[in-house]
Amino acid sequence: MNKMISSLGIALAVTTAASGLGFGSVAQADDAESPPQARVVRTGDEFRVKLTADQAPDGETVVRIRPKDGDKAVAEVGGFAGWTCVGDDEDSCVYMWSQSAPFSLDDMGMYDLDVVVHKGREDEAEHRYAGRSFAYADKPRFTALTSSIPVLSYERRTGKASGTLVAEHPRTHEVKPLADAPVELVRQTGGGSYGPERLTTDGAGRFASLFTFEGRESSPALEARFNTESGGPNYSAQRTMALQVRTTPLKVAIRQPTGGITGRYGSKVPVQAALTWTAADGTARPLTNVGVHLIDEGCTRDHCDVGYDGTDANGIADLSYPVVRDGSARVSLSAYDNGGWFSGDTFASLAVDATHTTAFSPFTVTSDKNRTITVNGQLAVRQGSAAAGAKATVDVQISADGKTGWKTVKTFTTAFGTTFSQQLKHTPEQDGHYVRVRYAGATDIGPTARMARLTRRSTQIVRDNLAPEGIRAGTQITASGYLQVKAGTAWLPVAGQKVRVYFKASAEGSAWTYEGSATTAASGSFSTKVTARRDGVWQIRYVDATAPYYASIGREDEVDVV
Repeated sequence: MNKMISSLGIALAVTTAASGLGFGSVAQADDAESPPQARVVRTGDEFRVKLTADQAPDGETVVRIRPKDGDKAVAEVGGFAGWTCVGDDEDSCVYMWSQSAPFSLDDMGMYDLDVVVHKGREDEAEHRYAGRSFAYADKPRFTALTSSIPVLSYERRTGKASGTLVAEHPRTHEVKPLADAPVELVRQTGGGSYGPERLTTDGAGRFASLFTFEGRESSPALEARFNTESGGPNYSAQRTMALQVRTTPLKVAIRQPTGGITGRYGSKVPVQAALTWTAADGTARPLTNVGVHLIDEGCTRDHCDVGYDGTDANGIADLSYPVVRDGSARVSLSAYDNGGWFSGDTFASLAVDATHTTAFSPFTVTSDKNRTITVNGQLAVRQGSAAAGAKATVDVQISADGKTGWKTVKTFTTAFGTTFSQQLKHTPEQDGHYVRVRYAGATDIGPTARMARLTRRSTQIVRDNLAPEGIRAGTQITASGYLQVKAGTAWLPVAGQKVRVYFKASAEGSAWTYEGSATTAASGSFSTKVTARRDGVWQIRYVDATAPYYASIGREDEVDVV
């Protein structure tokens, strides 16, 4: 015999067959009231009802359990005596909750929860559907998930999915179909999921639904999920079926222009493409509502996509190609619209012939021994001409690596097709750097740039000395030292180079005079005799530098003459 919950709130649960409950007439609650909300929670093998409310209701509260969408309750659960406050303190509760003792039911299945407040009093009220439906079942699982078309194609994208859901009775562990259960059918792809389609199993635990793929998804699959409703999706009860895709022949054809793209720099040339796919009967059909990209194949920018359009009802895409240089363009089906569904000619290429582009030709860059750069050249217009008398502004720039950090060091104006010659100095720190001339272009004349590297190498005179000192006038002294050339971070000897010795008297207004020379040995060393006639300073200079060396000057060395 079933035991009823006492009014003292003893934590007992009631399990009663529907035929023996004999519930009396109960007033239906006003929709404006806010009754406790019920849900079924499970710990191990035990099922309990958990109530939550803004405040603990007075009087006795019970929960009646009835088959999903049924009229008659099969069990009543009570014992909600101890309420727990959830909040900062007992006087300030965000909400309160209470939990029943474990309960059990005779039959496995889906059930609804109705909350009865003030039981046994004149104001007793029943709140139907006060809690989410729950599955009184154990280990739910899909024994089957099938598709009417396991192999998809662009022509056959719609099919019927069907499956069966079973579970074990929590007490007897008998495996039966789970009827009236909510099932979600989801279309899975490599890029995410679509749906869900919400279904309900029949009396045999079966479900079925039509599905359609768009024909662009990668890794298509079907997934069935059992949603317990009370407590959220039960993802342990799910099954996935991967679907194969048979590729469909595709052809991207260029309708316009017929002989490649030819246009003036800065212009936009219309490009029209037609996309068709081949059906199983061999007929060509327009591929509609897909994206088509126009790509600059030779570009070095981050984004080389220069045009986009969607195909119309005839499979036509109208695009526009911005002409900037010679090269090639590609018209291609968007990767988003081809997740492995198409094969064959998924793109088409066109040659691009740009007119009114420019180039520096001829072009030379030289640097003399004293670091004077000379830039010679001519700015020519290719496949066309500039307006009569038109001139261009040209920048001369320097960069350490020839790729980044270009700094403009001189700007000049030149006529198109006219030879120019420009000179500028550079510093020792810029030895080995790159020099380029750059024309930024105009709206209808293309830009251009050309560069060359400074190839001369830095030199230095080290350990240079005039000795001895404190000598009589007319005495010969020795001028010596080493000539070196820079190689990376090292300094190496330079052989076979002529160095000169200069002298400037101490008297005011004196000028430098040439006194002699020497040739460097294999070690870069040099030595020569010069005559000291009066007080003054001496200096050794490498001024006869030939390519690939820069000139260099040693220190000033003062010699006293007695």
